[in-house]
Amino acid sequence: MAKCLISLKPFVHSPEDKKLKYCSTCGNLATLEASFDVGDGVTMVEKYCDVCSKKMKPHR
Repeated sequence: MAKCLISLKPFVHSPEDKKLKYCSTCGNLATLEASFDVGDGVTMVEKYCDVCSKKMKPHR
């Protein structure tokens, strides 16, 4: 599956969240939310920490 980064924005855990969200790559606490275009009009959203987000390739 080829995915292209669309946007990257800060992610803040709200007090109402019953479960914390973790980085899709390393498992640390998530601080950013990334949206990806995966084709056929489908958008996928994943959470990342600051360190792992710097390793992602930007949309071309």
